[in-house]
Amino acid sequence: MAMTKGAVAPANAHHRGGLADTVSVLLVSFSLAMVFRGFVLEGFVIPTGSMAPTLLGENIRVRSGETGYDYAVDAQPILFNARRAAGGGGRDFPQPLYDPMISQQIPVDDESNLKLATDARLGDRILVLKYLWPFHGVERYDSVVFKNPTDPVGDAAYYVKRCVGVPNERFCIADGDVFTGPADGRPEQMRVARKGELAQRGCWQPVYDSDYQPVSIEQMEATTKRAWAGAPFRGEGWSMRGEREWSHPAGGEPATLKWEHSIIPLTDWNAYNIYRPSTTQFPMADIRVAAEVAMGRGSMDTTLELRARGRVFRFTLGAYEAKVEMLDDAGTVLAGAAAEGWYLDDSRAHVEFWHVDQAMRLFVNGQAVASLEYEFPSPQARLAATIPDFSIAEYLEDPMRQMPGRSTLEWSFGGEATLRRVQVSRDLYYRPARLDPNQQTKLPGVPVQDGPAFGVDVVNPPVLGPRDHVMFGDNSAASRDSRLWGSPHPLVVDQLGYEAPFRVPTELVIGRAWAVYFPSLIPMDAGGKKFIPDFGRLRFIR
Repeated sequence: MAMTKGAVAPANAHHRGGLADTVSVLLVSFSLAMVFRGFVLEGFVIPTGSMAPTLLGENIRVRSGETGYDYAVDAQPILFNARRAAGGGGRDFPQPLYDPMISQQIPVDDESNLKLATDARLGDRILVLKYLWPFHGVERYDSVVFKNPTDPVGDAAYYVKRCVGVPNERFCIADGDVFTGPADGRPEQMRVARKGELAQRGCWQPVYDSDYQPVSIEQMEATTKRAWAGAPFRGEGWSMRGEREWSHPAGGEPATLKWEHSIIPLTDWNAYNIYRPSTTQFPMADIRVAAEVAMGRGSMDTTLELRARGRVFRFTLGAYEAKVEMLDDAGTVLAGAAAEGWYLDDSRAHVEFWHVDQAMRLFVNGQAVASLEYEFPSPQARLAATIPDFSIAEYLEDPMRQMPGRSTLEWSFGGEATLRRVQVSRDLYYRPARLDPNQQTKLPGVPVQDGPAFGVDVVNPPVLGPRDHVMFGDNSAASRDSRLWGSPHPLVVDQLGYEAPFRVPTELVIGRAWAVYFPSLIPMDAGGKKFIPDFGRLRFIR
């Protein structure tokens, strides 16, 4: 019967329409969600700490009672010991607790494994923005989710690493940096692959921060049963023992600070690995020094010098000059750059001195004011400049045997100076290694690779084909990645026709890790049930 104006509809007419509409909306929404998940955005959970501290796997947060410094450590060693003790397999021995702002070797306290294990947290949950070829593909230094070609079956096959090698190029690593060149070129044509400013800011890892000072030096010394060595910067006439604000009065001689490696070394040490088996630490010179600087009643006058790789890298900031220079050991200027028409009308400024990826950059109040890029003739020349008495034959036999020389850091001021928020950070460092059969998938018909790790050979660097990507973890000392994992699984060979070891084919690359949308859960009370997301750690991934 036709409806007319003013007529009354049957009582169940609205109900039938509403139910049908609801079902239709749900079906459409489900379909759109599946399409969205399949082609645009998907969530994953970080299982391990190979990208720490950029992305965290199952972890325990340690907070120092001496300075309040808070950091994440790998939960697996703690959980293993705790389960063993709980099952009667061993004693619950006390675990040393460290404060990286005080020392990397001397514990400041201890705690039982069972107590620490109660704070174990699941890994970060991340959103992955999927690549849409040919419109949007992998870029170097993207944090990428992909399927491991050596073990592509099941949920455990999903890995997250940083893409450091892209198709159609020659690739290698030297002294922790990535070098690339034309696929048909010679090693002498390879140059360092630099990160952009935004990506680099996301890659800095903390070494020292003067905001974290002991609450009570006397109490800390009583606990550790040894005298505190103090801040890793040393200088005559400075008031800085336990102080967040460092000051030096005006005098005849420039105020100088020198970095003391015996307190906190400038290496690739990572606090996340503090309970893992100890590994060799690689000295490094890719660092950032930053601080709030005030120069008394005068104008700005400060110089920082980093000696490394047989060269001197000098940063100079004054009222009328802002420049960066590279000198040889004799003091001859090899290259330099300066800000044109520079004038700083304030004796206070936030300064950042960067030496990273064979480049120097000077920032003042967040703005880049001077920069200089430099090159070595080849990756092998970089190693020869970095490692004392370098031998390429010995390096290719065992790349862990020869170590880089230590850098020196000296910071001087032309008069009365006050420093706040002094921070020293280090860049990522991709370690060389030898191949280990235990790091490779053991399957019938899959050959075991031997020799230097992938990308270590700087004499005959590998060439990446049109489908090849190289993936490294930020936590290079604890990352099973393209350097180590060997030959692809037979399924990858059969289904994709892909046989290249150590690389990831385009077909197994899923997308770029975009944001941590659901950080590790935390308890409301110590040792309680974990149900509160740590919203303070929501972040975009660089």
